[in-house]
Amino acid sequence: GVTEPGTTWYLAEGATNGGFETWVLIQNPGNEPAQVTLNYHTGWGEVPGPTLTVEPGSRATVDVSDTVETFEVSTLIKSDRPVVAERAMYFVRRAYVTE
Repeated sequence: GVTEPGTTWYLAEGATNGGFETWVLIQNPGNEPAQVTLNYHTGWGEVPGPTLTVEPGSRATVDVSDTVETFEVSTLIKSDRPVVAERAMYFVRRAYVTE
């Protein structure tokens, strides 16, 4: 785990295609709201992500596929207050029925 919150986070690797889901989780352990901006880095360049307010003592969850659909994405997180960030990635196997 992390030893302390920070204002800049780099989250390597992610995918939002082919059954993969990538989520960014941002926790604000402070006493004031944090203004947080995400930028995604893909194989074709940088893509602006959402800007959000994370209230004190709470967590926000961002679905990366709301902004980009790709097999290769990393995330840059910038905040005006120290936060803790992590990436969660899942593979969702879907059942297909043929008739």
